[in-house]
Amino acid sequence: MSDNLKQRAVSGAIWYGGSRFAMQGISWVITIAVARALSPSDYGLFGIALLYIGCIEFLNDMGLGSAIVQRQNLDEEELHSLFWLTNIVGLAFYGLALLVAPFVAKYFHQPQLTHLIWFIGLNHIITSLQQIPWSILTRTMDFKRRSIAEVIANLLSGLITVILAYKGWGVWALACGFLSRSTLTMLQSYSQTNWRPKLKLHWPHVSQVLRFSTTLTGATVAYYVHSNAASLIIGRLLGGQSLGYYSLASRFTIDLSGRLTSIMNQVAFPVYSQLQNESQRLKKYYLISTEIICTLVFPAMIGLFLVADDAIPLLLGSTWTPIILPFKFLTGAAVATTINSMVTPVLIAKGRTDLGLHFNLLCLAVLPLSFYIGAGFGLIGVCLVWVIVYPILVAFWCSCSKRIVGYAWSEFFKALAPSTASSIGMAGVVFGIMKCIPSDNHLIRTITIIMIGLSTYIVFLLMLGRESLHKMQILLKSYRESQP
Repeated sequence: MSDNLKQRAVSGAIWYGGSRFAMQGISWVITIAVARALSPSDYGLFGIALLYIGCIEFLNDMGLGSAIVQRQNLDEEELHSLFWLTNIVGLAFYGLALLVAPFVAKYFHQPQLTHLIWFIGLNHIITSLQQIPWSILTRTMDFKRRSIAEVIANLLSGLITVILAYKGWGVWALACGFLSRSTLTMLQSYSQTNWRPKLKLHWPHVSQVLRFSTTLTGATVAYYVHSNAASLIIGRLLGGQSLGYYSLASRFTIDLSGRLTSIMNQVAFPVYSQLQNESQRLKKYYLISTEIICTLVFPAMIGLFLVADDAIPLLLGSTWTPIILPFKFLTGAAVATTINSMVTPVLIAKGRTDLGLHFNLLCLAVLPLSFYIGAGFGLIGVCLVWVIVYPILVAFWCSCSKRIVGYAWSEFFKALAPSTASSIGMAGVVFGIMKCIPSDNHLIRTITIIMIGLSTYIVFLLMLGRESLHKMQILLKSYRESQP
């Protein structure tokens, strides 16, 4: 990797990582505050609306954002053509939302869904306007400007959500917060770039990009459907309240791991794309990326598992205590999703979107049926599918993709070893100390578990993962040296 590319990657990782941690902190504070004002049914209703909107968003994107980043030669004619194509598609999908919303409401026996989907469906138009300038920021690895835009949008939209929730707006507080975040991000994507659309639409330019993006779109849609099949089945078979419990538990576990993983992947993908023809460097960067992100995710998930019994009633109130056991199961699922997510961007960079399509079609064939069977045992049965069936699929995925990336199992497990061993050591120490703390004081137990868990993990990592810490230190040093 050239010094310039390395410096841009490190700078991007620092800015994007810092913004993600800031946004996660904002998100947690907002979520905790809003959850105390809203009911599980509000979250369940909003979750159902997002199932439809989210699926259409993947179709609306058409994989063009990744195609813009992945292509090594891209001219202005293509960008202008793609802009108008995405906006035509965005308008078409909003029209589809207007037509389909009443049928979705009838299927889930929730009349309020019709107007809710009509409202948040405006996001199809907003994201279409945003896609090209946002992809340009990613392609040029200008994560400083991206990060500033995201933090501002999340902070302001979070405040809007909290204010409306405490004014009694119910589920509409979540909807307004969702749409305001998209709008603010879109507006800032233009303020942070010099790119402006021109009235040009040249089909040959568009068709070249679509050949790459079509397979990727199929893979992402299949992924969205199978990963959200649990919510669809819970909402239909177990009701809105159970879906509300599942949605919030998932937000603090699987969604959290996804946000942490995206810190590395958002920066790594443009780097992988530039190294797509340099196999050894690509493999090395992938293994380093995996090692670093697992150093963050593994202890976070185990820590959440250990603190759940005390932190959930303390922070969310007694209304949300039924999510404790599902929450614990989903921390295990979050570890598996992290390993899965690290593979995808390197395969896209290599142009092997077909592999992602095949794997996600396999998941689509297995997971929804498994969730349906699990739902017969209630919410816990659905969560057990995540920790039993899904890891088996991820192991199969890794065995298929490692030939393309070029790593050996010994190299892969070596990358995972420091974070895994240190997290297990941390869990053993914390679990032993928990038995000595009175169980009736949630505040003391929560603070104690967090402090002891953090300190013991650092100690174990210093003993077992010095190489991982050294790699992080090199990244930070490179970033400081890259600054003027």
